[in-house]
Amino acid sequence: MSGGIEGDHLNIAWSTDIDTKGEGTLKRSNSNSSSKIKAYKMSWIDYKSKIPESEGCVFRGQDVITKLSTSFHRNNRFDLYRYDSEDINEAHKILSNQTRHFFQLDQGNQRGAFLNLLQHHGYPTPLLDWTNSPYVAAFFAFHNLTKEAIKTKIKEGQDHVRIFVLDNNHWSSRINQFSDMATHINHVSIIDCLALENPRAGPQQAVTMLTNMVDIEEHILNLAPESLTAFDIPITEAEKVMSDLGLMGITSSSLFPGIDGACNWLKLKNFGFT
Repeated sequence: MSGGIEGDHLNIAWSTDIDTKGEGTLKRSNSNSSSKIKAYKMSWIDYKSKIPESEGCVFRGQDVITKLSTSFHRNNRFDLYRYDSEDINEAHKILSNQTRHFFQLDQGNQRGAFLNLLQHHGYPTPLLDWTNSPYVAAFFAFHNLTKEAIKTKIKEGQDHVRIFVLDNNHWSSRINQFSDMATHINHVSIIDCLALENPRAGPQQAVTMLTNMVDIEEHILNLAPESLTAFDIPITEAEKVMSDLGLMGITSSSLFPGIDGACNWLKLKNFGFT
């Protein structure tokens, strides 16, 4: 076997004692580089009129325009085999006395549900949250934007939020999907997770993406570029967006069942957009 690194590429060549040979090239992922997704800048009104054309898609809203990346990879962890065998088992031991349901980790759908539970309570996972609702995605893109945050972002040159749109029908029907986080095959998969101990999943119309890829965007664009697009909406429309979403019943109170969500909604209702 021989090989070498040239820039961002690792070139490998090999031969065997049975007269077979081959070669290949691996490209280094760079999730910190600028996004190459084709994004459409539009107003909130235009977004609402465009959405009906997005049947079969899933959505993700972000208040920063960065590449798609899981919290696991953003925390500079890359060994999913160790994570799967050590982190998950440790968390299961500690959390089992705090959940009403005892998760059977040897059952794939329950292991996925437990991983989703960790995700929704702040522990880094190789999952990425999406939703079937374009309006829930808009909520997540805008809900942290106070007037002060908007001023700061504009000064920093960040004047739009981004809503990613993945044509799940197109992607899942053409690209192999995996539910095993530690598989050696590069993948970005939409998986079904039970909503055990997760009362937020239903209201948020949650969809779960599992991946072992640092750069999700590059992987999708390399295999099926037409599957992934994005809409960029001005952050200055935040107050109008949150008002419209409130009329639709999409609020902190409805998406985050519990005291915290209710108080966030009451704050917006009684103190206004501040």
